[in-house]
Amino acid sequence: MFFLIGKRYPWVTLIIGGALLIIAAVTGSVVFALIGGVGVVMGGYRTVTFLRRRDLTGPTFPRGQGGGSQW
Repeated sequence: MFFLIGKRYPWVTLIIGGALLIIAAVTGSVVFALIGGVGVVMGGYRTVTFLRRRDLTGPTFPRGQGGGSQW
């Protein structure tokens, strides 16, 4: 269910996934580890794309300027 929350607030999925990984480490549950791992991966990906979409990741260059070849 918490995977659906990540569309509007992507860091929530990341935080809950991390908490589930901690719970899995304490209890030794493989199910919590799998769900937490998926949550961390999805939350991390959604957070990065959210920050890039809002241009909050720092200075970026338009295409064709800086950082690479022009070929």
